[in-house]
Amino acid sequence: MFLEKISLGRDSSGRPLVINRRTKAMLEAVERKLGRKLVIVQGSFLAGKAAKRSGPTHNRAGVVDIRTKDQTAAQQTQTLVELRKVSFAAFHRTTKQGFADHIHAVAIGDPGLDPSAARQVEAYRNGKNGLKDGGPLDGPRVKITVFPLTMPTGGVVPVGGRPVVHLVTVQQQFRAGGTKVLPDVKTIQLALNARVKTNLAVDGRAGKFTREAYKKHQKAIGSAPKFIDGIPGPKDLANLGRGRFQVI
Repeated sequence: MFLEKISLGRDSSGRPLVINRRTKAMLEAVERKLGRKLVIVQGSFLAGKAAKRSGPTHNRAGVVDIRTKDQTAAQQTQTLVELRKVSFAAFHRTTKQGFADHIHAVAIGDPGLDPSAARQVEAYRNGKNGLKDGGPLDGPRVKITVFPLTMPTGGVVPVGGRPVVHLVTVQQQFRAGGTKVLPDVKTIQLALNARVKTNLAVDGRAGKFTREAYKKHQKAIGSAPKFIDGIPGPKDLANLGRGRFQVI
């Protein structure tokens, strides 16, 4: 399972260093680009054990802090950029902000994020620093690409150049019955027409016929009965998106 927990021993403070396989694959992709190893000072799944200033962001999956004290200023910027390119919402936390200097990285699209970490991803998309002060995002902006939620045949590589579908947004619209027209829903409708051989109107509304078609997709891929509900989930949406779109 690509989202299962794995232990990497201990972090630099002696706490258990646990992340999931997707986060590990993302970090390895960054290290290949940088040509050097990164030191994790704080991992995921640290409920009750994380640094006080971190709040609950490290309680669940998809969040790591990277050491910066052994990097030059240029290397720190390079690390920040490559983390962002591989689909981390990455922020440089500094002593001026009240932190020990480090890079805080949240894996975009991880369904196991703590709600506080998910809010940081939303802030990142909006050009903000993810802190309570709502300040501007530090460092260079890059185009958001998305790492897969499932392990593709032949190994994991970053995915780019395809349409992006925002999981939480489409879930809300499918539950609401298609009250808004969304490009993400159009992308799903096109995929359903190709995959399930339906003839949906590509109107961007998650109405009755679109939800029924999505149920057919969930059933066709062998989803458990409780998940055949016509509402996109992380696994069935990633399955529908293979070769068609990216899920974040």
